[in-house]
Amino acid sequence: MTSSTTPDLALNLPLLLPLLMVALLFHFLPQWGQPEIFFALTVPASLRSSATGRAILRGYRLRLWLGCAVALVVLSPAFFAPMTWLAALVMPVALGGFLWAFFAARHEVAPHAVPPAGLATLPGPAMPRALPGPLAFVAPLAVLAAAAVVLLLSYDAIPTRFVTHWNGRWEADGWAQKSVWALLAPLALGALISELPVALGALTLAGARRVHTDGEAAAFETARRRANQQLLSHLGLFVALVFAAVALLPLAGTPATARRAGTGLVIGVFVGLAGLLATWFLRHHRLFTAATRSAEAATAGGPPIGDRSADSRWKLGLFYYNPDDPALFVEKRFGIGYDLNFGRPAAWLVLAVPLAFSLAGLLVALLRG
Repeated sequence: MTSSTTPDLALNLPLLLPLLMVALLFHFLPQWGQPEIFFALTVPASLRSSATGRAILRGYRLRLWLGCAVALVVLSPAFFAPMTWLAALVMPVALGGFLWAFFAARHEVAPHAVPPAGLATLPGPAMPRALPGPLAFVAPLAVLAAAAVVLLLSYDAIPTRFVTHWNGRWEADGWAQKSVWALLAPLALGALISELPVALGALTLAGARRVHTDGEAAAFETARRRANQQLLSHLGLFVALVFAAVALLPLAGTPATARRAGTGLVIGVFVGLAGLLATWFLRHHRLFTAATRSAEAATAGGPPIGDRSADSRWKLGLFYYNPDDPALFVEKRFGIGYDLNFGRPAAWLVLAVPLAFSLAGLLVALLRG
């Protein structure tokens, strides 16, 4: 009994890492948003720190963790039996728990929502004083180039046939014959994907709509925008490191050794990503807290400015559609980062880029095999 169940337990333990990471991320997301936006609705900045606001936040977090507990229950049989199809349901169930928690909290916030001030004038994009430096674009490429050099120098030591894919039970089900293309293809794809978040950070830094044009609120908004760009630049470098590590797996030699290295890589990816997000949060936590306090003082007794867009323009509170707004990017109403204005035709072109990269990745995998 032990010999048949222990391997399943060991192989499925890494599934807990993404579940825990996503739960922790959604746990803190409500604290990272704009001070006068609470669960994607425009509210007085004072609501967040009020007894009502704290109660809504506690309810959201309780539902979130209940959803994760349900996901764990769904996953538990897969720890002891070959049920990889069941393990695949974990993240959808966890995402369902988040959506339940989000929309329930949004329903509780709705009675406190107020129309934002300043809807008639939407400040256009304003170029910050500095865009990300060349190092943000060069660093990911340098990592991938270094991995390419290592592979080429070690070419003779690589097996003539190596594993390129494992199934959900870490059984090798994809192989490739050794060639320069088969070894360097992941690095070429990584070069494209790692530059995507860096470029997106530069675009939002330069072209997202400004809500505030002067004063302390404008300074906080610029700081949030820069913090977002820094996070995206770090994510680009992290993606490059992951692709470099994947490309170097053929150096592990035998399939058994490669499997152990691959398992360690999966764990390392989630631990590293969690560490990156935690470091970013600890560094910028005071920024969000100070912005909320500043907004409370600035709008005391008056209507909140919010993000100068009507709540009705945000479909389900998550998707922005406003053909009358010339901005292509707007700050998210829940969490950190920027959303596309789907009322602009160019937004659909931007959305097509990740899709094209995904198709390119599939093509590379097919040609590599």
